[in-house]
Amino acid sequence: EGQRSLTEKSIPKVAAAFELEGREVGFFAGLVRFNQAKNIAAKDAAYEALKTLRSDLALQRLEHSQFNYFEHWYSVAIRELVGVRGFKEDPDWIAAALRHQVTAAQVKRSLRLLEKLGLLHRDAEGFLQPKQPVLSSGDEVSSLAAYRFHQAMIEKARQALREVPSSERDISSVTLAVTSEHAEAIKSKIRQFRKEVLAMSEDSGKADAVYQMNVQFFNLSEPV
Repeated sequence: EGQRSLTEKSIPKVAAAFELEGREVGFFAGLVRFNQAKNIAAKDAAYEALKTLRSDLALQRLEHSQFNYFEHWYSVAIRELVGVRGFKEDPDWIAAALRHQVTAAQVKRSLRLLEKLGLLHRDAEGFLQPKQPVLSSGDEVSSLAAYRFHQAMIEKARQALREVPSSERDISSVTLAVTSEHAEAIKSKIRQFRKEVLAMSEDSGKADAVYQMNVQFFNLSEPV
């Protein structure tokens, strides 16, 4: 309550109040356009514009390589695959394990990136092992990378509907009418469920496959 959306006309005043200058103003304006975009095309256009500005502004808090980790879905998948029983540090094997949705060259770049970030490390015998450091970033940058990551994984879900046998997936949906209070309660339950699933992963020992779990909950109508 008490919040108002920024408009194009208000951007200069707000930027001046925060003492932003030069490219900082452009980046701030881009964030406003990204958050207020009414359709996918406008959001994508704002996203691409922000990417061109991020190198000397947002990346003061988030290294370029970290942004790339969040931006490319397969880096996340490869990180998890390293912990799977029978993993082979062979780009061709990894590409095949990921259903040839990536190239060996992309795998090599991701492995280098994951080691550089400390998300993977080598044990005493030189074998790659997953590691769990804390990655922190500015909220605005992580939201940009998460936007593209969510897009990619939603597309993977569409592909799974066509290509993955029903015995290897679970895809369901429900449309329902709820109060605003119940909507908040549902979101809370989703967060708790996500934590429980992650706990199962941590307790499962050597896994034998990498799965993706998407959870979407959004309004189809405006409140009336």
